[in-house]
Amino acid sequence: MEYEVISTDLMKNEDERKKFDVWIVFFKDEMLDSLRDMGLNLEKVISYLKASGNFEPLAGDVSSLVFVDGQAIVFVGFSPRTEERDLGRTLELMRISGGLLSDKLKESFKRSPKIGFLLPRIDNKEVEIKLLATNVEGILLKSFSDHYLKSKDRDKIGHPLNAAKITFFVPHPFTTAVKQELHQVITMVKWTNRARWLSNLPPNIATPTFIANKITEFAKDIPSVHVEVLTEEECQKLGMGSFLGVTRGTDEPAKFIKMEYRHENAINEKPFVFVGKGITFDSGGISLKGREGMERMKHDMQGAAVVQSLIFCVAELELPIHVIGITPLTENMPSGRAYKPADVVTALNGKTIEIISTDSEGRMILADALAYAVKYLDPELIIDVATLTGGVVVALGGQAMGLFSNDEQLARELLELSWMTERAWRLPLWEEYDEYLKTDVADFKNTAGMVASPVNAARLLSHFVDDRPWVHLDIAGMAWDPPAPRKKYLGKGATGAAHRLLTRFLIRKCEENH
Repeated sequence: MEYEVISTDLMKNEDERKKFDVWIVFFKDEMLDSLRDMGLNLEKVISYLKASGNFEPLAGDVSSLVFVDGQAIVFVGFSPRTEERDLGRTLELMRISGGLLSDKLKESFKRSPKIGFLLPRIDNKEVEIKLLATNVEGILLKSFSDHYLKSKDRDKIGHPLNAAKITFFVPHPFTTAVKQELHQVITMVKWTNRARWLSNLPPNIATPTFIANKITEFAKDIPSVHVEVLTEEECQKLGMGSFLGVTRGTDEPAKFIKMEYRHENAINEKPFVFVGKGITFDSGGISLKGREGMERMKHDMQGAAVVQSLIFCVAELELPIHVIGITPLTENMPSGRAYKPADVVTALNGKTIEIISTDSEGRMILADALAYAVKYLDPELIIDVATLTGGVVVALGGQAMGLFSNDEQLARELLELSWMTERAWRLPLWEEYDEYLKTDVADFKNTAGMVASPVNAARLLSHFVDDRPWVHLDIAGMAWDPPAPRKKYLGKGATGAAHRLLTRFLIRKCEENH
């Protein structure tokens, strides 16, 4: 997608207006005078749309496609709804309207159109530029086109917006601010969609080796990201007995990927470390899952895909920050060599874990990744992302990710941002939950069953971060096939959960320290 941001002054030129296949007009009632000043007399068509019940100028509403003087126009509501008391909800409505708008454009254009976005007037710079950018976020998330594996679809180009030429017309004093906001959003969604693409790939393609090769390939285009791939033999020398316990059951070689981006003027001396769970297919191992829904376990590496995309996104944005991504990758499979219930493994930090269920493998690979971060990277903070437990789906459904933390300030920062991006809900991490992890033969057991399963999983992980500020995001309920209303802008398949939240977190960190 190509785009530019220019002044609305050019809208007064009728020849300029006729260059576009379709106009997207952001509208609230106060904008009529601004439209008249540009020579756009749209009062009658707006009145008709309102009277017919087809459109209200409220956030979340999108009109049908209408024709004025031979040009296609779609109106997007821009006024916050009176019943919505917070900006976060209004932003979500703008994402939803972006998803609806994306669908309308796909239905109306078989080729890539030339699109003009018009924001006739800005009354509140801080809010309204965000509303515009968030609508674009919804459009681009919904226009995500997966890699085609159906033979009859191989020659399709996907969503027409992917190759569209878009011009944003905004009032002259705000063009620079709009450019900056759109650059951040478009780059963020580009890498969110890259994580979704990787997560949607079938597991016979997206093996640990394939992913490691892809990450190395992507890094050639963004040389500020340094990639290091550790083999199983190298992990063995480091003492990653917990990670390697899981890898034993599969014939696919495991990989342990470290990615690093460090800006020369980084705001942080010690790195912010992000850890992503990378189970490229989870059969459950010896504790075999039931057949119902097992095909969705190709998404069990989405935490890793999100972390990998996050590092590339931050580098492309050239944020003044130092970040490291750690992603252990393996399948979890049954075999004669697979780890089994009653086994005891020793993690990198020397702590021992008794295996109760081999289907609680995510925490096993994360334990060594977290311990690696503490021992070798000296992090300022650690955030891990994982499709970790079915219990968090029971607790929160598909509307929020579970957030656990040993640091109040870090938790507050992410929770505040989550209401503006992707919702999270904090769950307890009390010491009392260690009682559920006690065993006679090791320091911990890897699961206490269904009792408080998301909490107990997080509590186990907490023993591998020492006293470093840490957040664990359990994205199991948010990672694929989102329910309404998020389905309106995310569609089916992988969502790239937590990528947008964490990108916004790092952008804010940079803004606060510059």
